[in-house]
Amino acid sequence: RAPQFDTPDRRYIGFFSANARQGIRWPVSGRGAMQIGDASGANWRPSRMQIQRVGGPLRPVGVEPVVRQATGPPARTYVAAVQSGPDRTTVAYIDADGRLQIFVGRGRTWEHLPVPLFEPLVPGAPLALAADGRTRLPLVYTVGWNGELLEVFEGSRVRDVAPALRFIPQTVLQPIDRGAALDLFALDETGVIWNINPAPGGRPQAIESRGERYDAGIPLFVVPGAADQLFLVDRGGALVNYIRDAAGWLGPQLIDQGFA
Repeated sequence: RAPQFDTPDRRYIGFFSANARQGIRWPVSGRGAMQIGDASGANWRPSRMQIQRVGGPLRPVGVEPVVRQATGPPARTYVAAVQSGPDRTTVAYIDADGRLQIFVGRGRTWEHLPVPLFEPLVPGAPLALAADGRTRLPLVYTVGWNGELLEVFEGSRVRDVAPALRFIPQTVLQPIDRGAALDLFALDETGVIWNINPAPGGRPQAIESRGERYDAGIPLFVVPGAADQLFLVDRGGALVNYIRDAAGWLGPQLIDQGFA
C-alpha cells in the first residue's frame, strides 16, 4: 500500500509493486482503467486493462482505512439524523477526508460509533439516514464520486441502489421511512425528479421527467402522509409541489413565485 500515490480527488488509491518497480493506482469505484506510474510515483498513464468489480467495493484484506491529510474543508458539510429508537437519535456526516462519521445519542450523552468503511466518500456531501434493525449503525445514502446513489450498510458494505441513474455529487436526498418500506427522492444529473425504492429489486419512478424545468441535485422537501407531498423551486423561481395519490404523482402545482 502506498498512500503517497493516492490521487488528490480520492478517486484512486495507490500501491507499489516491488517486483515490477511500478506505482499502481486502483479506482475506488471498482471499475474502469487502473493507472500505472514509475517507481517514483510520476508519469502516470491509464492501463489497457479495464476492471469491473464483482460484489462489494474495493477493500483489500489487511489494509487499514486510508488516512489522508485534508486538502481543505468542503464548501459546506451536510448533516443527517434519524430517530433510531424510542430514546435514541443517530446523526451522521462525511468529514473533510471523506470518512463517514456517525454518533448515537441518548439524552445529552453521545457516543461515536466506529465505521469500518474503507473507500472515501465525497467530503461534506448530502446524505440521508434510515434506521437498520440489524445493527446500531444506520443505513446511509449518499452520492459517490462517479454519480452513483450509494447505500452504506453495516458501516462497511456499499452498493449502488439505482444503477440506471446518475447524480451530481452534491445531490440533496430526501427520505420517507415507513419502517417496512423506504423511499428516497432526488433530482438526477439531468434534472429529472425520482422516487427511488432502494430495496433490492426496487424500481425508480420518475415524478417529473421534464429535466429542463429543474437544476440537477437541488434541494427538495417531502412530507409523508395519506397523500405524500413534494416541494421544490424550479429554474424560473416558482415554488411548486407534487402530490401522490392512488394514480401516482400529480403536479406541478404553483404555490408562489419570486424565488432565487
